[in-house]
Amino acid sequence: MAPTLTIHAETGAPQHFQLKAKGVVIGRVPDCDICIPRAEVSRHHARIFQDPFGRWILEDLGSGNGTWVDGERIEACALTPGKKVMIAQHTLVFSQEPEGQIGPDASAVSKTTVFHDAGDVTLREPTAEGVLSHRRMQQVNTLIERIAQLTAPAELYPESCRCIAAEPGQVAAVVRLQGAAASAEPELLAVHSGGTAGARPEGAAAQVHLSRRVLRAVRESGDAVIASNVPSAPSQMELTVIDLRRPRTVCAAAIVAEDEFTDALYLDTPSGAADAGALDFARAVARQVAFARRSLLLAEDRAQRTALDQQLDWARRIQERLMPQTAIDIPGVDTATCYRPAMWVGGDYCDLWQLHDGRLAVCVADVAGKGLPAAMVMSNLQATLRATMAFSTDLREVMDHVNRQLRESTPDDMFVTMFLGLYSPSDGELAYANAGHMPPMKVLSGAGAAPLGEATGPPVGVVDTPFETAASRLEPGAGLVLVTDGITEAESPTEELFGLDRLERILAGGKFTTAGQIVQFVVDAADAFRGHAPQGDDVTVLALLNITGQDPSC
Repeated sequence: MAPTLTIHAETGAPQHFQLKAKGVVIGRVPDCDICIPRAEVSRHHARIFQDPFGRWILEDLGSGNGTWVDGERIEACALTPGKKVMIAQHTLVFSQEPEGQIGPDASAVSKTTVFHDAGDVTLREPTAEGVLSHRRMQQVNTLIERIAQLTAPAELYPESCRCIAAEPGQVAAVVRLQGAAASAEPELLAVHSGGTAGARPEGAAAQVHLSRRVLRAVRESGDAVIASNVPSAPSQMELTVIDLRRPRTVCAAAIVAEDEFTDALYLDTPSGAADAGALDFARAVARQVAFARRSLLLAEDRAQRTALDQQLDWARRIQERLMPQTAIDIPGVDTATCYRPAMWVGGDYCDLWQLHDGRLAVCVADVAGKGLPAAMVMSNLQATLRATMAFSTDLREVMDHVNRQLRESTPDDMFVTMFLGLYSPSDGELAYANAGHMPPMKVLSGAGAAPLGEATGPPVGVVDTPFETAASRLEPGAGLVLVTDGITEAESPTEELFGLDRLERILAGGKFTTAGQIVQFVVDAADAFRGHAPQGDDVTVLALLNITGQDPSC
């Protein structure tokens, strides 16, 4: 079931919105998916979308008054059920039903023999529910107290069965009915057979007699049913199964009924011990177990999401440390970078560092894929490249070694496009190798831009082949702009690609005096082109300017 966003305003009834997998935009203008027509709300204020990890992400779209979660202004954060978001004077509550299921209690189920009846069944329509007796209410209250102490979903069904099948001859079970097919085999999830102390050793084999017709009726109605050879109150839905060899009263009630499955409580009691309130008792027990099931699954899901968020946050911090930490302080050179992963971590790599011979190493690479797998390959690339260039600055040797290492350490379906350049600040000379990466843009002094050559080899990590190198020169005032396909393959709302040609045109028409201006200009242009759709790929931009002869204070 899709999650729901409930909006509580200062006045009026709450509004409920089902979230779409592709995401929704919140703002004050009519073209937003969720419109809040208040002046304090920006035109396009925030966005909620699902990331590849299955999490729902809230992202502020540069709003004037901000998006607030738990009293803190956020740029982006993962939402969990019950999380409250503040936009202007509106409270937005995110809610989502748990998607997990409770598995079978293997130790109990493996020691249980299951039989199926073959008697005739008659079904009557239900009417109003009865009132539980004092004894039955005490049993329900005891159940509530015991399951309130549970901390794991897997404990719920076994503990519930132990709690309600305490008397001799009673059997309680939880059964999963798969699909709507009448022939589907029910799955036993938990079972407990009651008895006097010492009558049956702990863990001894139990027997359960299941009525397929009772279970089918529960599946079809989503309600509680009873099968018995003793009179029942006329207010009950009644199934009659006559078995003179084994007179029993069987009650079954749905705990949770989904399209794919139904978990049902199944109570088997000797007829002499049954009473007219047996069915209402089964209903009440199933209802309490259903409440506890939802709470435990939500708590488990929240804990798993929190652990995932923490791991991704640590991965993001580690990856950020692999990127340039400070500006390059080399006379005659101005540099700037922007790295923005599509997820918490990504597969883009950009780096700038000075070699022992005074030249500046410049690298931008893009690992095929996104997320954690791409990030692991990216970190491998960074370590290999840095270590290799500590011993050799021959571009052919470096590229061959990096290619060989990646071929040995990455899956066959992963590869890396990479541009590696060595820039000499003293004379503007640039030696480079381009392993399948899109050509950088050479920004000319004054105005104009043009691609810098073509790829000199295939992506690294694919084939064992020597890499060619090339050379160029950046005259004073000229610059180099490198991007990944998070820029060139950004999609507009009409699914048009940003493209390399558009990048060339906007750079040719701009006037820049710093590398930071170039980077910001490119990022802003791609964001404006994409509109309010989520970022589909990692975004990396690196700019290098030859500022020889310029006033350092400019």
